[in-house]
Amino acid sequence: MARLWRADERECLQPLLAAARLPSAQQQRIDALARRLAQGMRARRSRVGLESLMRAFPLGSPAGLALLSLAESLLRVPDAANADRLIRDRLTRIDWRAPGAAGLVAGALRVAGALVR
Repeated sequence: MARLWRADERECLQPLLAAARLPSAQQQRIDALARRLAQGMRARRSRVGLESLMRAFPLGSPAGLALLSLAESLLRVPDAANADRLIRDRLTRIDWRAPGAAGLVAGALRVAGALVR
């Protein structure tokens, strides 16, 4: 990794993309599992959890996009201190009084957003 620190993207990107590709059978299993999980969540129509969060803060809203960005970013954070800083940074940028945002999860996010300001 150290020797690639400042490598030209044109030279190193293709080998990295090739190394990240999954075999077709594995990709198909992953796709099928993701579909089953999403269908199961939609079928339950729970008032709590991820489905509630998605209804309260759809991806087309600023809050929904901020939460998606936060989730993706947290996958790359190496330690708790930086994760806390990232969460504080992202949550303070959001107007948590979004119309239609109701329920336990949405309420908790509103409180968390207010606390980190």
